[in-house]
Amino acid sequence: METCREEVKKVDLFVDSVLAHLDLDSTLFLLTSDHGNIEDLGTPGHTSNPVPTILWGKGKEAVGSRISSIADLTPAIIGILDQDARREISPVNQRIFIHLPYAELMGRLDTLAREKLYPEIYLPAHVLEETPPSALEQLALALQKNQLLCTIHGPFLDLNAGSRDESIRKVTLARYGQAFAAARLLKPQQMVLHPGYDRWHYGTRRMRRSGSRRA
Repeated sequence: METCREEVKKVDLFVDSVLAHLDLDSTLFLLTSDHGNIEDLGTPGHTSNPVPTILWGKGKEAVGSRISSIADLTPAIIGILDQDARREISPVNQRIFIHLPYAELMGRLDTLAREKLYPEIYLPAHVLEETPPSALEQLALALQKNQLLCTIHGPFLDLNAGSRDESIRKVTLARYGQAFAAARLLKPQQMVLHPGYDRWHYGTRRMRRSGSRRA
């Protein structure tokens, strides 16, 4: 828990520094997250606990009243922009993307198209190994037919592009290469790749000691 407090203090200092340099009479500052973690350091993955959204500055009441879930964030922010600013927003940020494993995607295309939601396609290692290019081409055609843009979430489990172990680096780069080949067929708006950073192994000495005690 002491480690948790130290990390929260760092966030507090960062936020205070940002706010000190903003004109809050003309600027809206919004702070939130897409998942929890720090409230339960014994959980290896993301928690599903509610995450607060905190707003400072111009229009905070109007924007805050429109937010009840993470899906409301982008529409609420776009809603306060003028027309020139809206035209500068990328296609990705103007739409809501739903994370879906590759195996579940084809059966949900009709729902996505009807609800005007767009898939973030998760491509784990076994999908990259077992899926022929022809199947990806068929998926690309189905997305185009339903007028659906997509993004890709690349493989990440057990991978680390910055590992000190050369064998792990080679496997990671090989998987990334497979993901890039799939992207050439699916033509995503963007692709997410995790760098492999693990705070328990690469964080401060105190964090490493704290993590080893719980292991």
